[in-house]
Amino acid sequence: MRRRLKLVLPWLLLFSSGLIDANPVVIHFMNELQLDSSGWVLELTNHGRKFGFTERLSLDGCYLISSTDTSYFRNGMSLDSTYLTITEDSLQTFFRINPAGDVLRFFFADHSEFDQLRFGDSCIAAYRCPPAPAQGQSISLIDNCYYLDNTPTLGQPNDTLNAMGSVCGTVRDAWGNPLPGATIWAEPLYVSDYYRFGRQARTDDQGEYCLTILSAWVGIYHHKEDYQSKELYVQVYPDTTITAEVSLDFVQSIKANSTSSLLDGYALHFNYPNPFNQATTFAYHIPIDDYLEIDIYNLEGQRVENLYSGFQQTGHYALSWNAQHAPSGIYIYRLKSANQTLSRKCLLIK
Repeated sequence: MRRRLKLVLPWLLLFSSGLIDANPVVIHFMNELQLDSSGWVLELTNHGRKFGFTERLSLDGCYLISSTDTSYFRNGMSLDSTYLTITEDSLQTFFRINPAGDVLRFFFADHSEFDQLRFGDSCIAAYRCPPAPAQGQSISLIDNCYYLDNTPTLGQPNDTLNAMGSVCGTVRDAWGNPLPGATIWAEPLYVSDYYRFGRQARTDDQGEYCLTILSAWVGIYHHKEDYQSKELYVQVYPDTTITAEVSLDFVQSIKANSTSSLLDGYALHFNYPNPFNQATTFAYHIPIDDYLEIDIYNLEGQRVENLYSGFQQTGHYALSWNAQHAPSGIYIYRLKSANQTLSRKCLLIK
């Protein structure tokens, strides 16, 4: 059984209809985590069942690693289409999870790592991940995105009923005047289905807006014609409102060259996760219909892989790179269009 899984599971990068065709979704096993004064509970599930992979997975020989401990699952446990709750009693030895922040890693019996959950103090600057959950909260997974939930659903499918927060802001010009009619787009970063969780609004006569969105790391994009677009990144908390003040600069050259004013609307965001072990996701925005090429390069300038080539309409997109055949190192991901070229670095660690 485990020998067969060794061949099958690394290829379980499946396509999501919500994104462009080049975007596979990584299957996670760690579905929810709750910590309190009495200990921890970790929920595992086989998300591959959503795509037809329903074979039972034996946990014999599989193990978890935290920042301080390593422990194997007790023999006879298995993972199928149900939601399996794991406690310290489910493991062969003591296993501590730091409630202030930790990195949990799931390994198969052949010592290949297949899943990772990072949170709290273990987050690093380029790796946006959920904060440590408060008492009564959990870290939950939906569509490749970890978020905070005020009502844990351990043993059941995750929901977002009490996992939404608000972002309310005011958009002004450089002189402090409100900008009505500005378009605001907010979306959880690196979610596999932007159209499911993304929220859009326009500022009112006072330049104000308010959006309700998933309690995760969120990118908020502010755009108004003739002004330079701006984006903010915030951690949204459930049943909490975050306020934002944004100032947009007028673009003087808009009448002379309407295309150049749109260049500021092109955005290529930090990949997630970063550093990464096998797969990582890139999110980007294009302000006009354009032909795009998105490629991966090594530091020697050699193209490693073309992720996408084709025409796309204005909007927000994301795609993933499966780097399982690439060696460890620093890579450059580049978005090139007829109007703009953007690039960022990412770190692959194996």
